Amino acid sequence: MAQRMQDRREVWCLYVCIIPGRVSQWPEYFWPASQRAIPTTAQRDRVLRKLGYRRPSDFASWDWQETEGTGGRVRVFASIEVHPDT
Repeated sequence: MAQRMQDRREVWCLYVCIIPGRVSQWPEYFWPASQRAIPTTAQRDRVLRKLGYRRPSDFASWDWQETEGTGGRVRVFASIEVHPDT
């Protein structure tokens, strides 16, 4: 799942949910604050590979959702099924 963090840093984060498992053990990557645009599919794929995962196919697409956060700000979430990159 990729998420735009809505804290004071406002950075993009990609993390892999491992169930069962503890959130503290989930692999994650934070883009630098200078990355203002939504990370591209290619950027997300590179990060997934660094974390040891991949999309199930090149045709698998991310599902996007928006929710209203604090102060009327929009929070953007994207998710996709991933597989270990073996």
